[in-house]
Order: sequence, then structure tokens, then C-alpha cells
Amino acid sequence: MIRSGLGISTSLDAARAGREVAERALAAAGIDRADGALLIATGAYGEELQALVAAARSVVGSAPLAGASVEGVISHRCEIEQNPAAMLLAIAGCEIESVLVRDLAGEEEQAVDQISAGFASPLTEADLLMLMPDATLSRRVLHGLAERLAPARIVGVAAAELPSSPPLVWASGQLASGSLSVLRVRGTRPAEISVAQSCRAASDWLPVTRSQGHWLLGLDGQPALDVYRAAAREPLSGDLVRASRSLLVATRVAGGGGGEPFVVRNVVGFDEARGGLALAEATATGAEVAVVQLDADAARADLERVLQAARAHEGVFGIYLNCRARGASLFGHSGLESAYLERGLAGLPLLGATGAYQIGPGATLLTYCGVLALVS
Repeated sequence: MIRSGLGISTSLDAARAGREVAERALAAAGIDRADGALLIATGAYGEELQALVAAARSVVGSAPLAGASVEGVISHRCEIEQNPAAMLLAIAGCEIESVLVRDLAGEEEQAVDQISAGFASPLTEADLLMLMPDATLSRRVLHGLAERLAPARIVGVAAAELPSSPPLVWASGQLASGSLSVLRVRGTRPAEISVAQSCRAASDWLPVTRSQGHWLLGLDGQPALDVYRAAAREPLSGDLVRASRSLLVATRVAGGGGGEPFVVRNVVGFDEARGGLALAEATATGAEVAVVQLDADAARADLERVLQAARAHEGVFGIYLNCRARGASLFGHSGLESAYLERGLAGLPLLGATGAYQIGPGATLLTYCGVLALVS
């Protein structure tokens, strides 16, 4: 039987926070030792994160422990951004392993080999892999991960920078920057993964009829910029830079975690002469895209949909990976999502991390999303 427990600390003393989260997690799980643990802490601890991780390890012992610095922590009990906070999920009763892939920059494609070679037994569909990279993984690398690590389920979150140094990740008793931390947890059946979006449609879904690299030039035979400007409406149609802060572009993708599967990308440039707009990621001709609007009401409704579906699953613990563009910046105040998680998951041990991007079903890089994984 899988047992799990969550420990949270907001102590300003990093070593104390590390001990507290580990001790509280073990106590909450009703166990003396864990088979593995997932530990996250906000970058506000700075260089003291090493002391925090060491203190947690002194309590957890030799069990695999993996984690990363994050921008914020969230669970059914709290939602903390910017300030010092740490969270540890202790797990017992199942197979758990951790892998640290060092020196990721320029060697991303070798990461797939290192991850798959780092596990003692072949991956199965009952495995959940939690990826914590401190650099943006390319679409090619993510596709490689999805293919080579199948049939395991994959989720992840971007590690966050420290106040005066790069992000920090840890696994296998080591800490590093420029690296990728991975925790593998084997449940009794495949993890349930779902995605809560933050946008509502501001245009129809349209085929890309002309594109060049990151430039989206034609949509359904019309200049892409004309479609975007029509979606923006007055007065934002006359101030496209301002419009781009909340008016984004979504691309349909195969698979996904329920609802309408799509990825959202920022608009990063405009070309009046060619009638085009540049996206943060290249979009191929033939893809289907829509202009979408960041919307707090739509985000609440989709989170409720995800949590309603989650009630049908008998999870023993959950992982919630949130975008920094949600939370207080989207809803106007902190605590709304944690309240929804409490109501929807009824106190299930839930570790949540906030970062610049998330990795969801099919090893897809997501933004403006909340990704929920339930392990049974």
C-alpha cells in the first residue's frame, strides 16, 4: 500500500525549514522512513538552499530525494509566492528512483539517454516522471523524451533562479545548476494527468496558411495580423504591444489532459509590412491556431472542470504544477487556487510548484496552465 504525507515550512532559517518539512511529511504519512521524497523550496532562500536540502536529507536518510528551487509553492493548505517556503512530499510503499543530469546546456539530447539509463528497471505505464529542468528544453528534446521514455507519464516544472545565482536542482544526493533533476514514482496504475487552461477563445480556430520560422503570416488566407487585430478590438487594436500582454496565440496539439488540448504562446513581435506576428515558438503551416485572451473566469471554470474529474480517481497523492502567470497576477489575490484544491481534493497530500513553464501530457511544454497529476 502506498502511503504519503506532506510537510510545509515557512521558516526563515533554511536548515530548520529542511528539517521541519521532512519531519512533518513523515509524521503526516504515519511512517518512520520514506522510500523517496520530492522536495521543493522557493528561490528566496538563496545560497542557503544547500543547507535546506542537507537538513531534509538528514531526516529522510538514504531514500531517493529530488527537487528544485521554484518561484512559489502551492497546496490545498497554502499558496506562497516570493517569500521563503519549502514543501516535501514523503512517499512509502512503491518503487522510487532519482536521476541528476548535469551540464544540460548544449547536451539536451543526451539527457534522454542519461535518464533512461539511470533507472534500475524498464519504464512502465505505471511510472510517473517528474522533470525539473533549470533551462528551457527544446521541442525536439521534449519529443525525444516522450518517445524514449514511453510508456511512462511525464510532468515537470521549470526551476527558478536564486536572487543572485542560477537555479538549483538536486537528486541522488547532489546539487547542481545547469542541470535536470528527475524523480520516478511507480504507482499501481497510470497516473491521471490533466491540464487547466487560463484562456478563453477570442477568435475561431484557423489553419496556418503561411509561416516562416517564428513568424505567423497567414491564417485561413488572411494576414495573421488582421486576425489578431480584429480579436483585440478597440482600443487595444490600436496598441498591439499592450494587447500582447494578455492576447496570446493557442495551437491545437494531439492528446492532452482533458478538455480542448492546446498550447499557448506569447506574441513577441509584429510586422505591419508583411501582416505577420512573431510567436515565442515556431508554428508550422497547416497547424490550427486561435487567438486567445487570458481570463480569470475562464481559468477558474477550467480548474473546476479538472478538479471535478479528479474526484472520480482514488489518488494517494498529487502533484500540481502551476504557471507564475496564474495565482495573484491572474486572479487578483493569492489563495484562490489553494482554496479550489482544498475543496476539490479533500485534503489529499498535494505538492505544488510554481514556475515559468510546465511540462504536461506527451512531454509538452505548457505556459499559462495548471497541471495536475494524481498517483494511485
